[in-house]
Amino acid sequence: ENLSGIVIWGTGYSALIFLVTLLYPILEENNMLVNVLNGLGVVDRLAENSLFDIRDVATYPGYVAFQALGWAPLIFAVYLIPQGIRAIMGEENRGTLALVLSTPLPRWRFFVERTLAVIASQMLILTIMWVVFLGGAMLVEGADIGFWQTVRGIVHVLPISSVILAATLLMSVTLRNPRNAAGAVALMILISYFVRSLSDVSDVPLLNLMHTFSIFSYYSSISSMMSGLSLSTNLGLLAISGVMFTAALIAFNRRDLYI
Repeated sequence: ENLSGIVIWGTGYSALIFLVTLLYPILEENNMLVNVLNGLGVVDRLAENSLFDIRDVATYPGYVAFQALGWAPLIFAVYLIPQGIRAIMGEENRGTLALVLSTPLPRWRFFVERTLAVIASQMLILTIMWVVFLGGAMLVEGADIGFWQTVRGIVHVLPISSVILAATLLMSVTLRNPRNAAGAVALMILISYFVRSLSDVSDVPLLNLMHTFSIFSYYSSISSMMSGLSLSTNLGLLAISGVMFTAALIAFNRRDLYI
């Protein structure tokens, strides 16, 4: 029933990747890629705070990672928050949750299956994006991007997305109100994003300290594509999502005893 939404989201984000791909030859020919960043005044700060070589941004894979995939966690949050809330609270809002849980279906299985359905939908969207990414790269002369670079760029979106989904599930089963749950997760994401962004361009000690606790500090589309996936970073994000998912499952089981 969510197939049309998956196609729309996959096509929409793929259009962004394809547009960025079409612009690359024009910007590269006029040597505008790094000049644009210099004009924004962010090259020096990025060079100081990034693990990758800032010159990577002027390459095709680095350019696509910076201009298109860098926004993936924020864009997917817009998709995952309502999907995560609807996964459990949809039945409750329709008044059918008690009926569903009165069947022999174990509560944990209901919760896990609904969660897996959301994860599967996101993976289908990412697959559409990857196909367009790979196809677009073939159209760019001298793109110099490998097959596994495109895979790494897309796969890197999953760990941070899993944290967003797990946080949404936890808020939805504890707060019970869709608006409150969505607002709480959105606030967490925005604070985390702005802490990361501001700490990258400033030397405020408090921001540098808070930078450690921002999930966006562990997402770098450029590094993942140019240098490879960081196993420790991605496993850390998956571990955080696992803890929150477990807490959400426990809260769901305990809450249901009173339905």
